[in-house]
Amino acid sequence: MICYLINLERTPERLAHFMAQVEGHNLEVARVEAVDGLALSAAEIRQWQERSTVWSPLSSAEIGCFLSHREAWSMVVERGEPWAFIAEDDIHLSDDFGDFLNNADWLPADAALVKAETSFARIEMSMKGCRKARMHRMCRLASDHTGSGGYFVSRTGAEVLLRLADTVCEPVDRFLFSPDLPAAQALRPYQLDPALCTQDCYLTAQGLGLGLKGNIPWGGGPATATREPKRTGTAKLRHEVLRPLLQLAALRRRLCRGAFRKSITKAVRIRIGGKLLSGKRRSTGLMARCRSLIMITNTAV
Repeated sequence: MICYLINLERTPERLAHFMAQVEGHNLEVARVEAVDGLALSAAEIRQWQERSTVWSPLSSAEIGCFLSHREAWSMVVERGEPWAFIAEDDIHLSDDFGDFLNNADWLPADAALVKAETSFARIEMSMKGCRKARMHRMCRLASDHTGSGGYFVSRTGAEVLLRLADTVCEPVDRFLFSPDLPAAQALRPYQLDPALCTQDCYLTAQGLGLGLKGNIPWGGGPATATREPKRTGTAKLRHEVLRPLLQLAALRRRLCRGAFRKSITKAVRIRIGGKLLSGKRRSTGLMARCRSLIMITNTAV
């Protein structure tokens, strides 16, 4: 299985961080040149913002991250391998990640997208159809789960993602895993538990990470990837028309999930350095700041 690693050319330290973890595991890594959000023109930014359903317009950082993952999906389809692992360069890998990345025999026939990451947030997973994968459990993801740092995608799944990405642009983790959006509805992603990876900011929030520097500083100033002003004109009208319809559809799906499907709500853990980490020390404030950091620095400014 090929690992497609998303990395900006100007962040070799993050590339080195990832490569040091996979050294000696006989893993083929294909580097994906990340799209620099700061290099996008105002016209390009507006073009992609028009395709989003979120209330506040996407930042250049979020757009760059989305386009970087889209490039990775394109490479998966072009190479034609049955399965691939998509990784961002700031993730920490679990002790047993090699058992999963070196072959795909653990993947069920009905899978097309498998989230291998944890943000240590409490998420909902369906108990129907859960199965074992090595010493882990795989369950259908039934809620949002922040992060796009590591996931498995089949060639067929990548084709679906590319087709959907032609018409929409969202924060990429929401695009992939939100049960209220078309990708997750079509691909019905699994969640690995325990996880195989987590992003550095989540471990840093617990005092365990490396504190990898983002590509855009926090705070004000022209270099900061803050969100652009709210929509106006036709963009605002389009969003206002779509928003209640999307909210109604989301409510209907949540009610159906609650009525007809048993589920479990928990924080997914990960084993690193012999320790099973659960994220219990993470506070709400730290989680919010980490979510903001991912938004502005998630591999592609």
